[in-house]
Amino acid sequence: MIGYDQPTFQSMRRIDQARRTTRYQFRITGISADEDVVRLSGTDDGVALSFDE
Repeated sequence: MIGYDQPTFQSMRRIDQARRTTRYQFRITGISADEDVVRLSGTDDGVALSFDE
């Protein structure tokens, strides 16, 4: 569902719909910057759904 080139295969509307359905999200927990670099830290708070019975 989520991938670097996914917009090549799906519309951004469809990608957002899939993200909302699975409640997939990243949470930014920190940010720092200097003259050359911006650094973000975060967590993957997505929910892994299983469709197995």
